[in-house]
Amino acid sequence: MKSIVVVITLVVGFCCSTQAQSDALDAQIRSYLAVNGTVAQYDQAYDGMFSLIENQFIDSDVPAELWDSLKAAKNEDIGEIVSMLTAVYRKYFTTQDVERMAKHFSLQGADREADKSDFLNSEAGQKMIQVQNALVADIGQTSEYWSRDLYLNTIEKLKAKGFHPKQ
Repeated sequence: MKSIVVVITLVVGFCCSTQAQSDALDAQIRSYLAVNGTVAQYDQAYDGMFSLIENQFIDSDVPAELWDSLKAAKNEDIGEIVSMLTAVYRKYFTTQDVERMAKHFSLQGADREADKSDFLNSEAGQKMIQVQNALVADIGQTSEYWSRDLYLNTIEKLKAKGFHPKQ
């Protein structure tokens, strides 16, 4: 009986430890995505998509309040792509890799240039080079899914309110 309790305690402890490590890695990846400019790129892409949709519905006289309500989900929508990208990065990088990547990409101008050789020769830099093609493909596919779903959901919300894009 005592051995079962010990085994259960060890399994629960291991699961909690693994989850904590995963949470820490996710937090680091999120921080890295902010530092390296990824979050800002998706923020701009989000605004660009809404400009495109607004142009498609220009003849429909969609009230400003409706546009505002649709755009109010921006932080949540950006958070969704960041979560999706976090899962992509988790496939390829460890906590130590992401720490090193974040350190490099948080540097500015001449400091980043001075660190470039050290970074590229580091374990994280070498791993980044090795997985670059697969990483880019996964990010591209993830971005495509996210942007397509966001676009289609926004169009459907407008149509549900009785508005239609110009022909």
